[in-house]
Amino acid sequence: MPIYFISPNTSLSSGIFIGRLGVSDVIGMTKDGRWVACEIKTLNDRLSDDQKQFLTDMKKAGGVALVAKQGDGGAVVLEQW
Repeated sequence: MPIYFISPNTSLSSGIFIGRLGVSDVIGMTKDGRWVACEIKTLNDRLSDDQKQFLTDMKKAGGVALVAKQGDGGAVVLEQW
């Protein structure tokens, strides 16, 4: 599933944030036009309420919502939201 990357948010040098809170770390689109969002979390990191809402909205809209976590032995585990 090739994914084309899109930058979801912008933070200006003045510290002003432009965009929606909770937007996933990686957002892309498959060749067949489905949106893909992946939130990346470190070992003890948790999803914020805004991130949960974004993933839920993505899934409701017909996209693919994923969370990448560190699994046993340091391997990356992808979980569907």
